[in-house]
Amino acid sequence: MSTAAVTTLAGPDILPAGCVHVRPGGVLSRVRRTCTTHRCDAQCVGRRSDGDGLVYWCAEGRHHLTSDKR
Repeated sequence: MSTAAVTTLAGPDILPAGCVHVRPGGVLSRVRRTCTTHRCDAQCVGRRSDGDGLVYWCAEGRHHLTSDKR
């Protein structure tokens, strides 16, 4: 089961602590998930450095979503 958290930050270029950017144009940069708060697509912009989840940017609400593999 996947869990998600919302982190409000200034923009998609600033990632939560412990996260690294995905490669622009890479496979992960094309991954999307739905922001349940704003009901819009959020683009994958990073991954956790421990390899345990992805980071998405919700442009509508200007916040990040993180998902865990757990």
